[in-house]
Amino acid sequence: MRSPKWMIVIAVTLLLAGCSKPTPEASMPAGGLSLDSKVPESASNQDRSLALPVSYVEDREQLVLKKVDEMKGKLKLGLTREEVQAILGAKLEQADDNADLENGSDSYSKYTFFNSSGYDRQDIPDHVIDEDGLKTNKIGAALFIGWKNQKLHLYSIAYIHPKDKQIHLLLLHPDGKLTDEPI
Repeated sequence: MRSPKWMIVIAVTLLLAGCSKPTPEASMPAGGLSLDSKVPESASNQDRSLALPVSYVEDREQLVLKKVDEMKGKLKLGLTREEVQAILGAKLEQADDNADLENGSDSYSKYTFFNSSGYDRQDIPDHVIDEDGLKTNKIGAALFIGWKNQKLHLYSIAYIHPKDKQIHLLLLHPDGKLTDEPI
């Protein structure tokens, strides 16, 4: 018995749809990667990273690196808060340095990229890098900005570099020097 042509068309369409790979932008939720429905909270950090498809993790790593490179090109000394917020397309969050930083800045802001839904670490100070959040893909990158006289005085971006899988700190120093090194 021969199959009707419409069944063959549907089978081929479903096969092709299953083989296509969505672009990272299309597959990334608007608020960033959400692990909530994929990995139980009781899972270890290693189990969390193993639970995500390799292609998805690689795509996400490339999105993070692309965002870091974009910020490196756009964030410059002397920008105002409004200009930085326009670049980010979002409001900055006020950050507290707990009077621990002596770098000449008079106020601080923070912003995270590619957040997991509902993730917010309240147990670590704002100026401390959330290593656990980065390693478990709860955040993609963390921006910390120092302001002086309402102008961008310095900034840092903490992220996992895809090449060596280590946390890197991209830092624009007050003298304009840019460094990017593992922590």
